[in-house]
Amino acid sequence: MRSIPIATLLLVAACGSDSFVRGGRGGEGVLSFAQVQSIERGMSLAELEKRFGPPVSKLEGEGRVAAVAYRAENAQGGVEELRIAVDADGLVERWTLAERKS
Repeated sequence: MRSIPIATLLLVAACGSDSFVRGGRGGEGVLSFAQVQSIERGMSLAELEKRFGPPVSKLEGEGRVAAVAYRAENAQGGVEELRIAVDADGLVERWTLAERKS
């Protein structure tokens, strides 16, 4: 399946763009580290949006949302990309925080 690596690259590219600053309900569109820690495997996309508002980007692949991204604080208070991968049923599989490259 080549669509997963390509989908990951597209998400990284989208998150690095200026459009990444939109969305989220935290301070100026940034989720707190506590909010990040509250994300659990198996949560639905609808539940994520209800809790945190719309993501800054969505990555679609194979006719479905494959991942979403938010801006979020890390444990040290810096702001990073929060990437949330979801399965075919729209349920959280995993999330990662990754430092933004300028």
